[in-house]
Amino acid sequence: MEAAINKKKNFKFKSHELFRFAYIALIILFCILPLFFLLFNITQTDLSFVFKDSGFYDAIKNSLIYTLASAIISTFLALVTAYFLNFSSVKHKKLLVTLLTIPMLVPTLSIGLGIRTASGVNGFFDKMFGWDQDFLGYLGLIYGSVVISFPPTFLVLYDALRYENKESYDAASIMGINKFSTFLRITLPYLKKPLITAFLACFTLIFSDYGIPLELGGKVKTLPMYLYEQVMSNFKYGRAALVGLFLLIPAVVSFVVDLFLKEDNSDESKTGLIKANKVFNGIALACILVIALILFIPQLSFVSLAFMKGYPNNITFSLDNISSVFGSVHGVGLTKYIFNSLLIALLTGIMGTLFAYTAAYFSSRIEGKVGKVLNFLAMASIAIPGIVLGVGYIFIFKNTNGFFYGTIAILVAVNVAHFIGSPFILAKNCLSKINRDYEIIGNTLGLSKFKIFIKVIIPNSIGTIIEMFSYFFLNSMITISAVTFLCTYKTQPLSVLITTYERTGNYEMQAVISFIIILINILFKAIISILN
Repeated sequence: MEAAINKKKNFKFKSHELFRFAYIALIILFCILPLFFLLFNITQTDLSFVFKDSGFYDAIKNSLIYTLASAIISTFLALVTAYFLNFSSVKHKKLLVTLLTIPMLVPTLSIGLGIRTASGVNGFFDKMFGWDQDFLGYLGLIYGSVVISFPPTFLVLYDALRYENKESYDAASIMGINKFSTFLRITLPYLKKPLITAFLACFTLIFSDYGIPLELGGKVKTLPMYLYEQVMSNFKYGRAALVGLFLLIPAVVSFVVDLFLKEDNSDESKTGLIKANKVFNGIALACILVIALILFIPQLSFVSLAFMKGYPNNITFSLDNISSVFGSVHGVGLTKYIFNSLLIALLTGIMGTLFAYTAAYFSSRIEGKVGKVLNFLAMASIAIPGIVLGVGYIFIFKNTNGFFYGTIAILVAVNVAHFIGSPFILAKNCLSKINRDYEIIGNTLGLSKFKIFIKVIIPNSIGTIIEMFSYFFLNSMITISAVTFLCTYKTQPLSVLITTYERTGNYEMQAVISFIIILINILFKAIISILN
């Protein structure tokens, strides 16, 4: 009898380990292995060309300059905004957070387009205010990079401050210490680790993005643009692989530093009793609205452009661009691209959420060293830029053409691999807060872990699961970096169509595509808000 029980326990152990090893194998295949294929496909000729090319070193220098400047500005603005939102008593905070994160709903190319058409001679700034400042080059790169990196940086700091114990601020207020002093003595020391994490994540995002440089770089060549040209113009994949390894460096550094900066957020947050005065609330609201306006200008610009007769000579209102883009796009109606995007986003949302949530379950709810390996690999995927994954997939899957390569399936796979890190962390944090006694009680009552998982664990995680699905869906709708190297004429999503029109200089069509994407994402966000 005892032998039978032990045998049953061993079977359960092995079945859990089998699932874990399967998840580890999939993460290695779709996230880690492409990086090794990049390395193995670099030839001596590629090394010689890239390291002797002065353009490569100029691209590194330019990338470091504008990325560092943008990351500093973005982190500072995010810190100020997060502080004002948390410590003021302004109304409609959820609405303000939504306004501040709107740039996350559109491709970075669209942000660049909005800035490009707003600036320069005959730009919107010139026509309205007589300001013809050209934003091409460093100025445009920094502005555009701040716009795209501010929302995620802000959310990290805003979330960190929400869980801060506010009682110390009450004590400081009672003792007559002003808000600036409490900010320096209490807030900044508390935010030291989140600030480092947010800055490094911000730096990594900007450094690996090519949407803003493609639209606003001008003569300033960046490292992602150098990689993009090697693939799309020169078809030199070995050179691109070498550049891709350089793009990995900030991401790897960010990930390693983040491992050492993990904080214990187990303390329950406590709200302060002393409310902010009207003067502070007024200053806070004014600063938040100014920053929101700065972030909103690019979206307002490309939306306006979508309804113009012919920019820049004829800026009268017209629906011609909308009817034109729906009528025929290179011989295929726009509905095909919308269908591709929605299909890819839905499949990515379903498959990604299922994979990330169950992987988090097997790594956090069941003890064992294999679970720690799974946890590490899943989180390490955050450090891989999409543009690097896209090139890596070319090498590893090119021989599966027609079966996997060149199909919708590979686009879903690369999106799941690209975005899995953050939803995995969401699921892990959620599962760690659910009482572990459920499994023990279920085992006592003779219930399997599978039944406990279906009937108890999942119902207690519905909010997180919806949030995970939303993350996968929205990012799949706007991503360009990875899928642009892997899609075909038949599988091309809507977002990649922006790059097609960018090459022909058709601003109006780029604007219409961007407008449709942001409309779909806003509608999706509204549905998710109702469900959640």
